[in-house]
Amino acid sequence: MIKIFYLLRHGQRIKKIGDQPLSLLGKQQSMVTATYFSQQTIDCLVASPLLRTRQTANFLQKKLQLPICIDTLIRERTNWGDDPYQTSENFMHNWKKAVIDRDWQPQVGDSSKVSGSRLESAIRHYANTDKKYFVFVTHGGIITDFILNIFPREKINKISSNFFTKYDKTIHECSITIIKFNYIHDNFSLACLGTVNHLSQDMIDTRYSVSDLVKVEN
Repeated sequence: MIKIFYLLRHGQRIKKIGDQPLSLLGKQQSMVTATYFSQQTIDCLVASPLLRTRQTANFLQKKLQLPICIDTLIRERTNWGDDPYQTSENFMHNWKKAVIDRDWQPQVGDSSKVSGSRLESAIRHYANTDKKYFVFVTHGGIITDFILNIFPREKINKISSNFFTKYDKTIHECSITIIKFNYIHDNFSLACLGTVNHLSQDMIDTRYSVSDLVKVEN
C-alpha cells in the first residue's frame, strides 16, 4: 500500500536566537497553508517539538480537526539556541559545514546524514499504522537531509534543477514536499519538492537562507 507524506516546512519565524515563534508573515503563511490542506484528505498531523512548527501545526489543527502528534524524530538538524552561548556566526559556520560535509558531527545537533535518517525513521514508523495521508510539520534542513539520503542526484534534478545549487532556498517557508512510500515494497518516490503554489507571491520570502553555499574552513 502507498502512504502519502506531506513534508511541510514551518512558517517564517522571528529570526533571533532560541526557540522563536512565528512572525506575522509566518502566521499568514500558515493560515493559507491550513486552508490548502483542509481541501486534501489528511489522516494524521505530526509536528516537530519546536515552537515554530507547533504554531504552524496549530493552524492546520483548527482546519483539519485532528490531534497534533509531537515527535522529536522530525526536529531540525540543529537549532540556533540549543547552545545558549553560540553566536550567530558560529551557528552559520557549523550549518554550512554540515551541508558540505554530510558526515560531520557538530557539537550540538546532528550530522546531515543522521538528521535525514531520523526523518526516514519517522516516515517508516507512521507508515506502519492504519493511516494513509500524513502531514509532517517540520524544518527545511531535515527535509533537505532526508531528500539527499534517499534519492539519487539525477532523480532530484528532474524535480528541481536548482536543488544542488540553492539547497535550503528550494525549501521555502511553508513549502510542501510530497513523498510516496510503498511500505510493502520498501520504496520511496518523490512526487513534489518544495512547492509554494498554494501561497501568494508576496508570502514567499526568498531573502533568507541559512545555507548559502560558501567556502567553509575545515
